[in-house]
Order: sequence, then structure tokens, then C-alpha cells
Amino acid sequence: MDGLELDKDLPNYEEILQNNRRKLLSEHFIDGKKRTEVEVQRLYVTVQERAAAEDIKNATKEEILKRIEDKLQQIFDEEVRGPLSSKLEYFKAHPSKAKKEALLVLQRISKRKTVLFLKLRFKNTEN
Repeated sequence: MDGLELDKDLPNYEEILQNNRRKLLSEHFIDGKKRTEVEVQRLYVTVQERAAAEDIKNATKEEILKRIEDKLQQIFDEEVRGPLSSKLEYFKAHPSKAKKEALLVLQRISKRKTVLFLKLRFKNTEN
């Protein structure tokens, strides 16, 4: 394929597709979720295709807000999580706000998580 590197999950495509079908059957047809609410694993052919799809700059605002929400759940320090959760709720309540602002919040969360992790790790090595 013109020297393009194939994606790491491509050899398992049959298993991925079967799992996606099972999940869709269970969550959509049995549990009654909307089709768009059922999250399935995406299948990429090339590494470049995966990189482009996972690049946060190419994500929709809804995908960015979902990533923010997921990352916030991983933060246990309420002093850090509180203001960021408020900002997330603000974005949800004002869907017309810029995608760029949401990206900045996501970057702040990632940086704070890294700093908290390093502080915790350093603290554990002192003992």
C-alpha cells in the first residue's frame, strides 16, 4: 500500500467487528439506547488514519467535552477538579462557545494531572 504502515488493530478486525455488533445488539436493540449513544471501537486501516482521527484538533466539540469529562473523573483532588468541572458545565450549557476554549481546558487538565502524578510519585519516593 504505497509504503503506508498498517494499523496495529487491523489483524484483529474480525474480533473488533464482532464485539461492535454484540455491543450494538445489546445496548441499542435490548437496552434501548439511541444508536448514536452506543460507543463502538473504531477500526483504522493505516497508522496515519488513526493519528488523524485521534488528533484532538480534528475532534468535534462533543468529543472534546467527553474527553474532558473522562479526564475529570480521573482527578481525585477536589480543589483541582471543582473549577474544571464548573468550566465543563459552562461549556455544556453554552454550546455555541468556541471549540478552542474547550481544547484549552483539556490541555489544562492534562497538565494538572501530570503535575499531580509527579508530586505524588516524588512524595512516595521520599518515604
